[in-house]
Amino acid sequence: MIRDVQFEAAFLRAGLLVGLIHERAVSEWATDLIESLPALGSKLAEVLLAPCELTAMRDALRPLENGTDADRVAAALLVAADVGEAAISRSVTDRLRILSHIRREYRLTAEISAGIKDFEDRSMLAAAGVAGALAPTANELATWLKGVRGAGYFVLTFNQSDEEAAFVGALSRKMVRDRTLAAVRRDGAVAWVSEGTAGQASSVILNERAWQMAVSQFSPLPLYSQIPYSMLPVGARAVLDEQSVTPLGAEEAELWIAR
Repeated sequence: MIRDVQFEAAFLRAGLLVGLIHERAVSEWATDLIESLPALGSKLAEVLLAPCELTAMRDALRPLENGTDADRVAAALLVAADVGEAAISRSVTDRLRILSHIRREYRLTAEISAGIKDFEDRSMLAAAGVAGALAPTANELATWLKGVRGAGYFVLTFNQSDEEAAFVGALSRKMVRDRTLAAVRRDGAVAWVSEGTAGQASSVILNERAWQMAVSQFSPLPLYSQIPYSMLPVGARAVLDEQSVTPLGAEEAELWIAR
């Protein structure tokens, strides 16, 4: 799978604006890319040379995001606001502030925009001590967001087949361990592989459940792997499914991937 660098840059610019991404993380993203994409070297160098400050970093990212669909970025922001350690660790107030920024800065569906506005109004009235006003709870906000946002898929690229196999094998064992501790969920973990074209790295694509397992097992993950894509690449092959997976060693995983 060829990573969509334009989309990633647009997501990072948006994430900076709404408070999902810290400026230091963007430098890590650019460092990760600069050796593998020499054609973008000068633009990525501008990101690395930019002061670690909101406006400067967003300006440096602008040339890299050319032509990205804003609706696609908004959808990814909603996923990122709901999943992952950073989202979970934030207070209800902070999560609602992020959603409020997304609502103001991006075009959302009428349902989602109205839902966020309702949460904002309730929070404001509760803070003002209005009788009967109830502030949104963390569970309420999370349940609502899961019901209205789209799905997210997360990408990890590997230049060496043995590294990819080691990751897939370790993830298979994590899936088996989690399956023995709790009932398999209907939205169970699934991982796919996507072969790179000539000169491109191959990729493992994770659904949200598999990605959360990877976060708990392999943190810290690179920033690019925390950016939600909205769909699977054409030709991606499923290699792990939480409902049926067996524990794989690295050599077994390499054969499993190549089958």
